[in-house]
Amino acid sequence: MLKRIIQSFNSNEILKASLLLSLITVLVKLAGYIEKVLLAYFWGTSDKADCYNAVFALIISIFVFFREIVEPGFLNNFLKMRINTDEKEAWNVFFTVFWCILPAGIIVSFCLYLFPDAVTHITLPGFSNERFRLAATLLRIASPACVFLIISALTYITLNAYKKFTIAATGDLALKLVIVLFIIIFARRVGIQAAIYGLVTGAIVKLIIHITALRKNISWGNSGLKRTHLNNIWALTWPLMIGILFSQINNLTDNIFASYLKEGSISALSYSKKLVELPVILFPYALSVVVFPYFSELHIEKNIVRLRHLLRETLKWIAIVFIPLSICLFLFSETVTQLVFQHGAFDSQSTALTAGSLAIYSIGLPAFAIETVLVIFYFSVADTKTPIFTGILCVIVNIVVTWVLVDHFAHLGIALGLVISKTLKVVILLYLLKYKFKPEIIKS
Repeated sequence: MLKRIIQSFNSNEILKASLLLSLITVLVKLAGYIEKVLLAYFWGTSDKADCYNAVFALIISIFVFFREIVEPGFLNNFLKMRINTDEKEAWNVFFTVFWCILPAGIIVSFCLYLFPDAVTHITLPGFSNERFRLAATLLRIASPACVFLIISALTYITLNAYKKFTIAATGDLALKLVIVLFIIIFARRVGIQAAIYGLVTGAIVKLIIHITALRKNISWGNSGLKRTHLNNIWALTWPLMIGILFSQINNLTDNIFASYLKEGSISALSYSKKLVELPVILFPYALSVVVFPYFSELHIEKNIVRLRHLLRETLKWIAIVFIPLSICLFLFSETVTQLVFQHGAFDSQSTALTAGSLAIYSIGLPAFAIETVLVIFYFSVADTKTPIFTGILCVIVNIVVTWVLVDHFAHLGIALGLVISKTLKVVILLYLLKYKFKPEIIKS
């Protein structure tokens, strides 16, 4: 029996890759938790923690914005060139995208460095006086990280195209470990700035790891801009520019509303999100990263039957894992918060603040998990419009619901708004799947 299981494991590339990626992701999340525990230990739910979490969220939102814009259009075209043409043409696609996003990354970094007060005023309008000045200072220090993170978004996707999933994820591990090391070594000397210096240094290290891993695969050929590649990529990308902009506004909306609430609200939401993200990152996110190239290849080969089967099995296992997990996390939200964070400056009041939002987020855990795979599936079949415009609708729902609830439930209203909007998005995307598997399409 054991021998059969081992043979089944060795013959299943998706399972092997998913488990290896999950292992690396466990280490990434462990480093992320150590980062949050250190933040909680040194600064609890103070103004300093609020400022760092808000600035970190902004920098990561910029990175995610570029990654999600680039991924569907680039990966589809890169794989098509590798499968249907040759390696050099695939790398022409890479350099076409590279020379588009590099100037964009430089411009974004310079804007954050030159105008931190204006950006802070827009993204954290409830901050005033000391909190405002600290957030603007941290944002200026963090600004160079944008260039390296934006380029690493492209190298990460390229490594995934070669199915080097674990190496790609190792860059994320390095980023987190560097932040942790900087907090441990420099927190008592320079305060909360230590974490921001770690973010910038970690972004550089992450990109170096990716480039080192890709150096043997790079095929230079004609590395100039190609109009045909730009047109093909643009056809898949333009809906994303609108949709993902709304998505990142959605993420920043939490901090905008929370900036008007009492001290610690931003940090409480950040800490509880970190706890909820762990299972999502470990299983559905890791799985989605692995199955994306397989979804794309099956779609390119027009193997609709296998494509449908792979999606159905993926969603089934996510439901089996996450529904009971959601119930457990809801029931024991306070206990989990105490075990993970209640040390040092993170006291019982911080626990109560964080556990409340954790309980709300746990209700939406199955929706968070299923959304991850559903969006990747739509992207892999060259449909960026459906998830994007569905996402725009749900962002509007989230903002309206949060605006209504925040006066009555404070930061719990912010968490509930996100849960409602994400659940609505999953319901819509599941319903629209029937149009992806029509009988006439399967026969073709």
